[in-house]
Amino acid sequence: MYSSSKNKMVKNDKFDAKMIALNLANGTYKEVYVPEEEDVAVKEYIRMLGDFKTSLKKIKQQIKAFLLRHGYAYEGKSSWTITYMKWLKNLDLQGLFKETLGEYLLQYDVLVDKIERFSLRTCLKSF
Repeated sequence: MYSSSKNKMVKNDKFDAKMIALNLANGTYKEVYVPEEEDVAVKEYIRMLGDFKTSLKKIKQQIKAFLLRHGYAYEGKSSWTITYMKWLKNLDLQGLFKETLGEYLLQYDVLVDKIERFSLRTCLKSF
């Protein structure tokens, strides 16, 4: 909405009505888009996918932090490859350490599967 700088402090119904009339007369208002229910559903779906990606990033950080706390460092080139995952699953951990890493990896696998499934759906279905 257009208003001059000298009138910035003025705020009342009479002034607002005048400004609305002036903007309507000048055609300075833009059309507002009200999303349909399907648009909102698509937005929520994409937001959910983003949340899963954020969760995946966090679980990766948690796995790496767990390994560093216990003195394990991967000697390979890059993390989260097939070779890296084999290395993770073959680590010689005992007791609760093994169970902890196992739960982290289970959560990692669940999130990767969800992201692949939901990403595939967004590619196949044109919203």
